[in-house]
Amino acid sequence: MTESNTIVTYAFRDRRTGGLLRVEGRDNTGQHACVSVTHTLRAPSKYTELPIYEQPTAAKAARALAAKRPWYNADYDTPAHGHDVDVSQLELVRREVTETLTPDAYVAPPELKCKLAADKPLSILRRYSGELRLPAQVRTFAVYEMPEGHTLESIRELAKTEAFCVNEWCFHTLVAVCDVPEDYVPDLEGKPGFAAAVIIGASEERATVDL
Repeated sequence: MTESNTIVTYAFRDRRTGGLLRVEGRDNTGQHACVSVTHTLRAPSKYTELPIYEQPTAAKAARALAAKRPWYNADYDTPAHGHDVDVSQLELVRREVTETLTPDAYVAPPELKCKLAADKPLSILRRYSGELRLPAQVRTFAVYEMPEGHTLESIRELAKTEAFCVNEWCFHTLVAVCDVPEDYVPDLEGKPGFAAAVIIGASEERATVDL
């Protein structure tokens, strides 16, 4: 079922550009006698990649401009003012954003159980996988148990667009999926499985390879 919600916040608009005031957070881990994260207001014309500074009420928003805190005492509600922020050019605005929530049919790929992973020369990875165009970033050969309900072809299809969670703690990008070489079959302990030349982590590199 699709739901729509309207979120109302208060922000500041620069009269000269029409842009909304931004906010930058800086982690102060390791610093003493200061807030854990310093928040600084930034001009919308120069920092469009930063989040919009907004508050749930007009009164809370107004306080952000009234109190110009030093960096060590500048939290979100009472932030520091960047040198490029001209308060005289800002106007308080009511911001309404309507969000639509629609259930999505996406199904995450199955979690994989890796039985063996080892770095191999690229020439060996190409021979095992049968893929001669493996990118140089591929360094690892891995053997996995076959997830229930899947086949070598279904894993290959998923590998074109997905990274897989492996052993509950990391991700593997399967660049080239193949049958398990005979020397590695004993590692599966009699269970069905597959092998792959992989990049450790969630990578987009596979998109450049025709699987």
